Amino acid sequence: MLEIMEYFKQEKNINNVEPILATLTNPNLPPESIDLAIMVDAYHE
Repeated sequence: MLEIMEYFKQEKNINNVEPILATLTNPNLPPESIDLAIMVDAYHE
């Protein structure tokens, strides 16, 4: 899924989105590092 998102970012010249791979217990984000988060149920990927 992250590879697909990266492909579309490049194709559409989007530079303000950074996909982050989280774990079940850690979102892997520094404190106060984001303004908005979107959680997508992509477990089937």
